[in-house]
Amino acid sequence: DAASGNRIAEYPVPTGAEGKSSSVYTNADRYWGYIAVSDGILFGSIVNHEHITKWSYLESDMNRLYSESDALFAMDALTGKLTWIYRAEHSIRHNTIAIGGGKVFFIDRPLAEFDQLRNPYRKGVQAEGKLVALDAGTGKTVYTLDTDIYGTLLALSLEHDILLMTYQYTSFRLPSETGGRMTAFRASDG
Repeated sequence: DAASGNRIAEYPVPTGAEGKSSSVYTNADRYWGYIAVSDGILFGSIVNHEHITKWSYLESDMNRLYSESDALFAMDALTGKLTWIYRAEHSIRHNTIAIGGGKVFFIDRPLAEFDQLRNPYRKGVQAEGKLVALDAGTGKTVYTLDTDIYGTLLALSLEHDILLMTYQYTSFRLPSETGGRMTAFRASDG
């Protein structure tokens, strides 16, 4: 309850939302990675426990800073009833999820192995992926694009019907987030 702070409901990560790496975990190990609400739909993802990124500035404990997920799902925000699940072919970086206009957009691509804490190398080439647009209500694919899909961040402007793909460019970026490009797509049809 927004006024009192009292708990109204609690929704665990749904069973059946397991992706490749998360299928080896127990229900207690399944964590929400991404969460958003739009038009009465609660969107979430199940984290990939295997992808722990390096610190970007000072050495720190990153063991529970999850930035990628194995699956994206939607449920009714009032009841918690699962509506649909998208199991990633590779992985979904949380910063590439954008929701609006009745669609869910994200990039499904291989992990940037050189971003990982256990990988000693700071450089590498991030494999391209595919941009996916799903119908927010049904989870059905509206369109996919798989040519020159390089970004680590998506931003959506419904007013201008633009989906912007670029890099998460901050002072504390990961090696895979270094670029110098941006691409704008027409959000309605790709």
